[in-house]
Amino acid sequence: MKNFFLQILLITGLGFLLQQFLPFWSLAAVAALGGWLFGRDKAAMSFAAGFTAAFLLWGGYAFLLNAGNDGILGARMGELFAIGTGGMLTLTALLGGLLGGAGALTGTLARKMLQA
Repeated sequence: MKNFFLQILLITGLGFLLQQFLPFWSLAAVAALGGWLFGRDKAAMSFAAGFTAAFLLWGGYAFLLNAGNDGILGARMGELFAIGTGGMLTLTALLGGLLGGAGALTGTLARKMLQA
């Protein structure tokens, strides 16, 4: 359980820092590093940690950006996709979560593959 929370902290912290300078997919590389370092036991737990970290990171950041512009961009994008502002923020968080989960799973499975 300790590794689970450490993996979440690593992915969230390092992902936040690197995404200020690198493209969006750098989160997958950070999550893969987290999976490599902390995802030793179960691949499903590593995926869950990567998903949770990226979900919180992208969801929180999207919420802050939306609040910073009085919800204009979120409302317009939500209207475009017919899902509303809340749906747009949730969709953003889910996509980030899938990206982080897939990256963490990749790191964990790569470690297991190279150990065997």
